[in-house]
Amino acid sequence: RRYYEVCRDLIRDTAEMFDNPRFLHIGYDEEDLKNQSGHVCIRTGELWWHDFNFFVKTVEDAGMRPWIWSDYGWEHPEFVDNCPKCVMHSNWYYDGLADGFDISKMPEDSMSRKRLELFVKLDKAGFEQIPCGTNWCSSYRRKNKLTNDECIAGLVKFCRERVSPANLKGFLVASWPGSEDKPESRKLLFEGIDQLSDAMRDV
Repeated sequence: RRYYEVCRDLIRDTAEMFDNPRFLHIGYDEEDLKNQSGHVCIRTGELWWHDFNFFVKTVEDAGMRPWIWSDYGWEHPEFVDNCPKCVMHSNWYYDGLADGFDISKMPEDSMSRKRLELFVKLDKAGFEQIPCGTNWCSSYRRKNKLTNDECIAGLVKFCRERVSPANLKGFLVASWPGSEDKPESRKLLFEGIDQLSDAMRDV
């Protein structure tokens, strides 16, 4: 009970401090055992849905619209049917470098395919979306002179071809430069911004 009281107060305080913003992003990315294995426990099943709906309602009651990362839908087919329609979705896809955007060439059970298919499933269910891409790539790939510079343009093209304009509310770019103020971090950020700007113009 105390947990829910604290969370409700924090959400209400956030609305007040920031003068009732239109959206409140409540996260919900990496809600799986792989990413939560270092914690004492992880909510699943009915408790997951209880808490998710609690946060959605609490954000709405505070006068804001809930916004989430859509990861949960990759491995849980029931997510699209059960998620409240008020939720703004940011599904994300970072695998332009490795797997590209051609679903027909991906194995049925590949994670890249599941991620790309979720954009289409969300659209068919009537959800509004702000898809997220990246220009980030792993240190291993960078050492081998590889880049992920085509991911953002590929994602914009993929979504504009498959998501209805009424449900496509914009795009995000997550460059993941790290928290240190280094020239290479700033360079990655500005390159990501430029790539998104070019993609929005060109496609």
